[in-house]
Amino acid sequence: MVYRGRVKNGEIVLDPGVRLPDEAEVRIELETTERPASQRDQDPLFQMADLAVETGISDLATNIDHYLYGHPKSEMPSNTVVLDRNGWRCYTPPPTAVRC
Repeated sequence: MVYRGRVKNGEIVLDPGVRLPDEAEVRIELETTERPASQRDQDPLFQMADLAVETGISDLATNIDHYLYGHPKSEMPSNTVVLDRNGWRCYTPPPTAVRC
């Protein structure tokens, strides 16, 4: 059974009307009054960004299969925006137009 009470001056005072027999063995479990953490705080998916590290590999997203499984690298499309090691934006040049 569960009985409720409060701690007052270092002693446990049960709610009015609760009578326990002498020498009864009890287990005390502290209830927190804090609000439960939101689902977002508990879901590991929302904590993935905390695990991210800078790899220095500028084409990691484009060539993930190359770095994981050794597949041939794919070419980045022209006019793609990439960031260099310092966070500067770099643009790959468009293909050169051939005039006939």
